[in-house]
Amino acid sequence: MRKILLITLTFIAFTPAFSQSNLEINICGNTENTITKQDINEKTISQTELLKCTELFVNDTNWKVNFFTFIFVSKKDGAEDTVMQLNMKGNKLSERMIVIIKKYNPDKIYIEKIELINSKEEFTTGKPLILILKD
Repeated sequence: MRKILLITLTFIAFTPAFSQSNLEINICGNTENTITKQDINEKTISQTELLKCTELFVNDTNWKVNFFTFIFVSKKDGAEDTVMQLNMKGNKLSERMIVIIKKYNPDKIYIEKIELINSKEEFTTGKPLILILKD
């Protein structure tokens, strides 16, 4: 009985260490117009605002974005036209991503597969972010 109790207590103590991260990503620290959901966040932002500040930040200052995937679907006449996926090292949208945003004027941008790193070089993941562009 003691072994079962000890195993149960040990399991309960270590469970938080392996739970999914609640680290959230935002654009330039701006969390206005963000809808927080369990598995993903959605932020409404104008294309102009996005292009003024293209850095991704984490809601915990001990962590920073190390890598992410940038995905968008461009639509013409109600049909899906162009799907683009780019991988990015670091926490900023690249010049190529900025050119793509200007050229295709997407309605939504998906920032996914977000890898975070801290000063101890430990890695975790952040919640995906959907940017809903208005203008």
